Amino acid sequence: MHLSSSQDEIQIGITRPKLAEVLLSTTYAPVFPFLSLRFESGESSAGPMTIRVEPKLFELLTSIYGKDTFLEYLDMRNGRVEPWTKEMIVTLRLMEKLGLVSKIEEWLREARRTMLGLLSAEKMSIDRKRDTEAFVTSKLILQAADALRDIESNTTLTRVAEDAVKSSDRDRDTLIYRMAMAIYHSKRLSGEAAVQAIEDPGLMYLALVGKTDQSKELAVLGDEFQSYPLETRPELVRVFICFVASCYLYERSVKA
Repeated sequence: MHLSSSQDEIQIGITRPKLAEVLLSTTYAPVFPFLSLRFESGESSAGPMTIRVEPKLFELLTSIYGKDTFLEYLDMRNGRVEPWTKEMIVTLRLMEKLGLVSKIEEWLREARRTMLGLLSAEKMSIDRKRDTEAFVTSKLILQAADALRDIESNTTLTRVAEDAVKSSDRDRDTLIYRMAMAIYHSKRLSGEAAVQAIEDPGLMYLALVGKTDQSKELAVLGDEFQSYPLETRPELVRVFICFVASCYLYERSVKA
């Protein structure tokens, strides 16, 4: 008896987690900034925070990370300490410059306190208040990037942000970082993009640089993005917009 090809074939489907599961799992993952190291050009030496390296190695490291300082994060769930990418470092410095997150050094101290609270199983008391300037600035940037509608129309993303702000014991900047990573990885992990606009970062880049004359914040972004090689700009914009979206969602979820 001859079986048709459709009968012969057995298709195995891979079930992906739903978007809400991915957003919640990634947002609540115990991943924190852990330490900051700054490279200096000169003779090699060892130190607890600053490492002096040979000039050629210094040039290599700064070309990789874009700065003489790189940041490492601690993934408590998977037991990893790894450096952030150049795009992450540039994004964090730019977010800091725009007043959307704390200074890196302040965040490191607060994140360390959060980590110790988790390790000791102590419930942290966090007084969340809306940063009106950060809320307004993040909304302005998202509008300019043509990404705001995607964010505001996604009820799942809104609910995850509201839940995290209400019940999470993460400090503000760590929570913004984790929600940004949830947005960034949503398409890869669930097959569904939390913010569809970030899947075309080149278009967001063009939208942003086309509006640099509309505000000083957008002018800063235009100057920053255009200081990097053209081929690296879309990915930088993608990471940056994930953080701005997360900041906006956080501030919108916090009571004014």
